[in-house]
Amino acid sequence: MGVSDVEMSGHSTRPLGEVHLGDHRIVSYLTGKKCGVSVFNAKKNEVIGLRTAWPEGASEGSNELPGGPYFSSSASSAVKSDPWVSLSCGENSMIIEYESKAPFRVSRLNGSISVKQSKGKRTQYAVIGAAKERAKILAKLP
Repeated sequence: MGVSDVEMSGHSTRPLGEVHLGDHRIVSYLTGKKCGVSVFNAKKNEVIGLRTAWPEGASEGSNELPGGPYFSSSASSAVKSDPWVSLSCGENSMIIEYESKAPFRVSRLNGSISVKQSKGKRTQYAVIGAAKERAKILAKLP
């Protein structure tokens, strides 16, 4: 079963960016006024899927990072070594936070996506959006 079978069905679904972090394939997408992310591990046939809407007005959500406000959601796999993933969704950008106990390396970036490793080196941030917006967000991440 592929990612398209699980999270990316629907008429208005549009993939935005993809990155591989070790054994995990992370695909970001829009569906209507919602952001989504699927984290797929082909070796274990597991998927973590998150969706959240973007805030309707400037008074909703978090404004801690450029490109906001953002609504956020998070999830983790049931397996100890598998990742914890957070999705922050704004009207013009998305931020995916990925943390794993298992070692991983970044590969295969596709689409409007940039990746930054945290100073602690266990967390990767994937930022999706226009190049100028991604640069502003990346500069503010830890």
